[in-house]
Amino acid sequence: MKRIEAFTDGACKGNPGPGGWGVVLRMGQHEREMSGHEAHTTNNRMELTAVIRALDALKEPVDVVYHMTESVLSAIEGQLTLLLDRGIDVISASEAMFYPNMRAPEFSARIDAVAKRNGVAITGVGINPGIVFDALVLTLARITTAVKSVRIQRCIDVYGTGAHDIDHVGYGL
Repeated sequence: MKRIEAFTDGACKGNPGPGGWGVVLRMGQHEREMSGHEAHTTNNRMELTAVIRALDALKEPVDVVYHMTESVLSAIEGQLTLLLDRGIDVISASEAMFYPNMRAPEFSARIDAVAKRNGVAITGVGINPGIVFDALVLTLARITTAVKSVRIQRCIDVYGTGAHDIDHVGYGL
């Protein structure tokens, strides 16, 4: 199986109100960004939508390392259950997953039961590392609360490369 890292987040301006979700999928050197919005929604719905869109974007069975950004147990339980019910091993960087058995034994028991029922593992690493993809998906989610579309264009300076390099790589196609 291939390894894909999925970074997701959702946001809402007011709760309920206009909301958005953002996803970055990374496999090796390849990355894909996705985002969307709804005119009237809730923050939790956007968080779950981001997870669902990330999973739906996968074209074949994969191992997924999932980085969670939400810090409230009641908000992440649905996200974690969704992943575990799909048979996916989960590593969560949510602050709520820092020693969950000690801090929230009922929550921990429910999540553990879901993982066991599906034959998968869940590991809580606690404290969100704040990596760039966490900030990026939050930004994608937040800006989409009022934006209808986003276009990203990439430009590459090929000055100084030879004609053979340009043909080989396919610049200008």
